[in-house]
Amino acid sequence: KRMLKWLAEGVGRGLELSTSGNDTPKEIRELLQLLISNMGEIYLETALDAANETAYAAEQNSKTEPDTSYISDLRTAISILHLMLTTIKMLLLPLASTNLTIRRDLEKRTSAFTDRMESKIDSILQRTIDASLAWTARLLTGQKKTDYRPRDDANLQLDQLQTPTCQAIYAFLHRLQTRAATSLSG
Repeated sequence: KRMLKWLAEGVGRGLELSTSGNDTPKEIRELLQLLISNMGEIYLETALDAANETAYAAEQNSKTEPDTSYISDLRTAISILHLMLTTIKMLLLPLASTNLTIRRDLEKRTSAFTDRMESKIDSILQRTIDASLAWTARLLTGQKKTDYRPRDDANLQLDQLQTPTCQAIYAFLHRLQTRAATSLSG
């Protein structure tokens, strides 16, 4: 938030110092390029690539419960992406509205950047789902066929009907759901 505030202040000061209004769209194009390259590619894309590698490792190792701690980093990355897009739409695009060619170029660059980031986020989430399914399938291999046979005891409680496999799967899915609910929005 602080970096985007500095960007807004810098744009405002630059416009105050600018002598010619015709150069503003070109300067805005440079600002967008700096924002996408520095904030987007160096910071955000690197963080998403690291989370994707961790998700890939969790997906490949089905012998142990997947570590899904990287999901909490997605909230920060999604927030940064949202702040960047809001800044671009509310601050940069209106300033470039006098030159339609440059405005279209800005919109195209923004759209390409957004698509690339959303694709990385989707990949991370898909790998998380795949790792969770693999771990659940592994847990299910421990289920015994005799666990499903009805017992003759009339005094059985509902919690006694749960098998250790069922309890392990429930505990894993509950932890995953809790982490995802606190880390993801919408």
